[in-house]
Amino acid sequence: MRRLDLKNYTYSMKDQRGVTQLLSYNFKDVLVNVLTHPSLGLNGPELLEIEPLSEKIENSNLEVILTDNDYDKIIDTIKRFRGFSKNDIQFVKRIYNCPAIPDNGNKIIELSEN
Repeated sequence: MRRLDLKNYTYSMKDQRGVTQLLSYNFKDVLVNVLTHPSLGLNGPELLEIEPLSEKIENSNLEVILTDNDYDKIIDTIKRFRGFSKNDIQFVKRIYNCPAIPDNGNKIIELSEN
């Protein structure tokens, strides 16, 4: 399992006059948009497969706990997506450096009938 920080962050960008501006990067919205972006060429079943993860992220606040399967889907999408720019470096780093957390409470215990 992984804990992904969804908080926005700021980055600097020069405007048309060359003046550096600090802008807010909406991490959660970008992640949801990347997961379903047309450049991925998702077919119907692929879109339906990613939808629960997109909703899970949209419904989360400052962080989201991801199963290994959820995290793998995000990594696969980041690898396939075309169109990142310099402004997205922190976004990609945050995903690749997403810390693992112990999965202590979610183990299924089967009881024998003996």
